[in-house]
Amino acid sequence: MPQTGVSPGDARRVASGARMGSQLDGGALSGSTPPSLEQCFPASEGAPVRAASPDEWRRLAAGRAHWLLWGKSRPDDASLAHPLLLHCIDVAAVACVLLAERLPNASARTFLGLHESPESALRFLAFLIALHDLGKATPAFQRKAPWAPSLLREEGFDFRSSTPNHSKAGLSLLAPALESAGLRGDCAARYAHCVVAHHGTFVGNEYLDPGRLGRKARGGQTWRDARAALIGALTELLRLDDVDVSGLRYPTHGEAYALAGLTSMADWLGSMQEHFPYEAPLPPDPSALPAYFARARRRARVALDAAGFPAPRPRAFRVFTDLFPEYEPWPLHVQAQTLAEHLEAPSLFVVEAPMGEGKTEASLLLADAAAAKLGQQGLFLGLPTRATANQLFGRIRRFLERTRTDEPANLLLAHGEASLVDAFARLRFGEVYGSSESADEDVETGGVRAEAWFCTKKRTLLAEHAVGTIDQALLAVMGVRHAFVRYAGLAGKVVILDEVHAYDTYTGTLLDRLVEWLGAAGTTVVLLSATLPSSRRRQLLDAYRRGARTVPGATIASASTPDETTSTAYPRITTASAQGIHSVSFGPRGRATSIRLGFRDEGVERLAARILDEVARGGNVGWICNTVDAAQRAYQAIAEQAPELQRLLLHSRLFPPERLRREEELERLLGRRGDRPERSVVVGTQVLEQSLDVDFDLLVTDLAPVDLVLQRAGRLFRHDRDDRHPVRTRAELWVVAPADEEPSVEALRQVAAVYDELPLRRTLDALRGRSHVELPGDIEPLVERVYDPAILPAAHAHSAAQQERLGRGAAQRSSAEQRLLPHADAPDDFLGELRLGLEDEEAPSLHADRRAQTRDARDSVTVVCLEQRGGEVWAGERVIDLDVVPDAALQRALVERSISISRPAVVRALVEDPAARPTAWERVALLRHRRVVRFDNGVAEVGGVALLLDPDLGLVLESPRGRGSTSR
Repeated sequence: MPQTGVSPGDARRVASGARMGSQLDGGALSGSTPPSLEQCFPASEGAPVRAASPDEWRRLAAGRAHWLLWGKSRPDDASLAHPLLLHCIDVAAVACVLLAERLPNASARTFLGLHESPESALRFLAFLIALHDLGKATPAFQRKAPWAPSLLREEGFDFRSSTPNHSKAGLSLLAPALESAGLRGDCAARYAHCVVAHHGTFVGNEYLDPGRLGRKARGGQTWRDARAALIGALTELLRLDDVDVSGLRYPTHGEAYALAGLTSMADWLGSMQEHFPYEAPLPPDPSALPAYFARARRRARVALDAAGFPAPRPRAFRVFTDLFPEYEPWPLHVQAQTLAEHLEAPSLFVVEAPMGEGKTEASLLLADAAAAKLGQQGLFLGLPTRATANQLFGRIRRFLERTRTDEPANLLLAHGEASLVDAFARLRFGEVYGSSESADEDVETGGVRAEAWFCTKKRTLLAEHAVGTIDQALLAVMGVRHAFVRYAGLAGKVVILDEVHAYDTYTGTLLDRLVEWLGAAGTTVVLLSATLPSSRRRQLLDAYRRGARTVPGATIASASTPDETTSTAYPRITTASAQGIHSVSFGPRGRATSIRLGFRDEGVERLAARILDEVARGGNVGWICNTVDAAQRAYQAIAEQAPELQRLLLHSRLFPPERLRREEELERLLGRRGDRPERSVVVGTQVLEQSLDVDFDLLVTDLAPVDLVLQRAGRLFRHDRDDRHPVRTRAELWVVAPADEEPSVEALRQVAAVYDELPLRRTLDALRGRSHVELPGDIEPLVERVYDPAILPAAHAHSAAQQERLGRGAAQRSSAEQRLLPHADAPDDFLGELRLGLEDEEAPSLHADRRAQTRDARDSVTVVCLEQRGGEVWAGERVIDLDVVPDAALQRALVERSISISRPAVVRALVEDPAARPTAWERVALLRHRRVVRFDNGVAEVGGVALLLDPDLGLVLESPRGRGSTSR
């Protein structure tokens, strides 16, 4: 970046003079170092005891009934099992190592702050999490191993019940056990709820009623004695008697939810047999359990190393030029560094700046400061689309490779097609460290890797760093199984969310709740936008502060803090915390861009001809359409009128590898360092407005709400360059819109049916009559004119549109609320009433009310496009058998031939057709919800709709020119 708009003094200060916090580590400003495990639980390791058969169990456990209870067994050999007590210790060991050695310092401080003494908090949490499976000490669970009932009956255990499941039994048994340990009733219930939810959902409050779990389900006296002995053994081992339980706090909603996530993490890791091998009951030696616990902690460290949980290291405070030595700081970066230097508590930063201003670099600077000063180590970057995530993934990988020189960083790409992205696939199957050839050398030189343990969807956000769609984070506050694991993964990180203006009321409501719960977790959040309406900014600020005020020890200012951003000029950074809201502005990086503005209202062929006239003069033109169908028609018109012209089409109905190839080609041609052609036309959908760092000379766009029009305009003259065509001395924007002063609803729908009517009408009012738009100066006035609710409708058509928008917004808010967690400051303990029953599967046959929808979009189905040739089915160049479970290579090939379709007739037909859903695919997570379409020479018909596979246009639904007239 060339230096523009920054005084020499500012630049020198950013480069070298502001290192006041350079020696601070993640715990220096708040909280002490976590306690040492060896000091809390002193013991030396003993020798492992091999797994034993049931007969040996009886002999080894003689006189100790609780040792007969099993906790884990092997599906392939039910005669081999692991004692319940040892499994409890394994999971406690993982929890201890996470808390004391592996969690980000900010997360560890949260958990260890549940007691006034960190050592006491650690001992209590180890005891609590060890008892996560107390419900397994019941007849219903123990009878699941074929060998167990007969063995246990011989020792006096009765089996008169097969219900309930062990989570429900666990709540009934654990809450009274915690009360017996000295916790008051409501606190005991709260902690019990957190740890028995480790299978993904909370148990109803009815199981707190002592009578709900009947005598048969509890078992007789032998069962009671065994449970008491198990609890007693853990009490002694984990030194619970040294804990003053009256010093325990009642967890906030944020703490409780994160604790449920921590318990699941510990259980998953502590159940990995490759790291925690099954052993037989230990001998009745007082030193046996402490020795086993020491051995389990060593195994936990090995398991955490293998999974990819590094120990957090102190981070030095770094200035902008430390992180980006190849750039000179722009005004935004100078201001961001000033805020970073004074960062003292978790905060929300709302960065509003024009397109191409360096917002991503500013967010990474703030995140690095939060790691150094607050111990919030790790990143999640959430983007609106998979394309934007793919593009940013490469930038973040390069950033981590450059800045993590002490150890490899764990980086994941988090969305449904991540495995198809080569840059991520290479990380999954081997480290990427330039020319490094050995793991030892990699560790010395730093680098990036993607650990396989995190590559399942429930664990993705536990990875140290992740880039993905915002949907992955939104699921953390929705009613899906194991949502609290996602939440725990976000809680210790810095969360960066880009393009936050890009969501409707439905997703915006989910986003507000996410920001609120991140505030409750004490998480630093950075929101980025070029075109955020002030009303949305205020909602996001209020949401974060609502959550932040629940954090214990937070300094709380008035909830009615005035919004000083209304008097702070754009561009600006607004900071919110429990203490209040503060806003500062900064200058743009250079001179304003003046964009010549024009309107067009003509058919696609005539518009294509006009565009080609412009291209003939020289330059590179972008044409953004609001739908795939419109983009295909536009591209086909260009191709027919100028077949020799360099052109490219980009939209969502391309096979994923082809879409990625075209994205890379576009950035190679029109990116910051692109090999810019003399003349070209690029046609695409909204992916061009959000994801790719490309630079056009002339942009043609379908009418859209003004914030999106401005986003699209940000692709004009985006880069300072010397190779722009000489005739292109000024950026130019054409908006395709009805010519009528008050266009009909139908006329608006023809060009912009995917958007609400009211912002479209207000956008036309705001832009018509203008000959040009100035960026950045016109961004805020135009956005406010369109979105300010205080501006009354100008005409009857506006009034009707406003009523429709209000009704739609209310319906979207209501639908979102039904899927969300309660507010983070809800007055009641809602855990026992929370039902995490939504499915986050993309199952098209699932009723909408049961889906964890993150977008208010039409139902869609993902189709796998196969070719029928005679009696054989082909996937590309490979013959496949749909009755055979596909191997890994074929699974990838099938996913690579998948396209999402939302045309209602096609969706209905495929959902209702059992032949479109191969039975063999039911066992394959990647393919389970996809539907097969068989093409004959590139043509198929589904639900009365013609589907045509065209190598240039992609998948065409009812050909733009009529069936059979595409350029196949």
